[in-house]
Amino acid sequence: MLKNLLDVVRAGATGGPRSLPAPIAAQTASAPADVRDLVDVIGTRDVRVSLGWRSIETRYLGSLADTWQQVADDTGESDPRQGDLASGVQIGASAGGEVYFGLCWGSGSVEVAEIDTEDGLIKWFATVAAFLQYLRDAETKRGQAAPEALAAMFPAASAAAAPPAPPAGVEVYAGIPPGHPFAQAQAHFKQEQNVIEVGPTPSGRTVLVRRFAAGNPFTPAALVVREADGTIRALPWTDTNDIYGLCLVPGQERVLVCSGAPGPLLDVDLDTGAQTTRLPNVRWSCGFVDDDHFVVHEDSEARAYAYAGGASPVASAAVEGMNLFVGHGRVFTLPPGPTGLLQIHRFDGGALVDELRSPMEPRVFFLSATAVHDGRRLLCSVDWQGKATWFDVGAA
Repeated sequence: MLKNLLDVVRAGATGGPRSLPAPIAAQTASAPADVRDLVDVIGTRDVRVSLGWRSIETRYLGSLADTWQQVADDTGESDPRQGDLASGVQIGASAGGEVYFGLCWGSGSVEVAEIDTEDGLIKWFATVAAFLQYLRDAETKRGQAAPEALAAMFPAASAAAAPPAPPAGVEVYAGIPPGHPFAQAQAHFKQEQNVIEVGPTPSGRTVLVRRFAAGNPFTPAALVVREADGTIRALPWTDTNDIYGLCLVPGQERVLVCSGAPGPLLDVDLDTGAQTTRLPNVRWSCGFVDDDHFVVHEDSEARAYAYAGGASPVASAAVEGMNLFVGHGRVFTLPPGPTGLLQIHRFDGGALVDELRSPMEPRVFFLSATAVHDGRRLLCSVDWQGKATWFDVGAA
């Protein structure tokens, strides 16, 4: 996405070229090549790219650290990551100077930092794509269409927005199933039941989970990373906390973990094991309906949140029961009891659309995994004994 941003900025640049100011050149000497290329265009030509309420302009090019220092002096605020702004460059702002934003690279990847000058805080976005999606969502909430330049950074948006055809119904998969979705976790923990796994991450990792089991002594929950080379590394986890469900954060080495029923939704860094509470009170499971939005169960609703956004949902829908699972760009919920209908919602970017209600076999209790196999989209239920049953929900 940084390349898309560079292409749009370069296409709209006028005037010049002139020399890049020496302080900016020194400030970005350690930056990745794509960041230096972007800064070179902004600093040596005349740039004004509208992103809606915000814009990227030559006049805003400067030091994020200096901007934050001025805000901190004015507001008396501090931020635990303010030192990371030293490896960063400011490239844009809002029209009235309420916020300034730029790129930072000190963490080893390119992040976006946005400084709120009025409230004295820094909002961090893990990727350029997450920041740009946040801007698109913000324009939608304002009732505005995304500016041409912002829309151009998502060339595949129209194609990606077309969802797969809705399933005609849900039936047991008639072909040879793809195997047990939690086979690695079962092998590692040497038990058939109460295990979960997700993966792979971009680096090839798989995350293995053992759930809490009561008893005397009790069996604590465990969160384990299996590296691409097969080595195993346990992440810290509080002994008495359970792990009800988890999902990968797309494109990152992170997972979201549901730690209660209800309980906090935790964002876990797989490199360090550091945990951040994203939401205080969710149930059972979570999952991403696209690269930027995840869904959880809260207060008898399925609620979609922007991963890079705030604490308010962007969409919600009433659902029966708590057995929620997200996959294939959809939210599957199964009410309790043998007569319930599997409820399927599709996320269209601004709403959770009730797409289908289909009969489900009475023996199905816990929806657990999805897969694409032999051209079919499959949904899996793993029962209390650890047995997997795959269901066909349509062509891939």
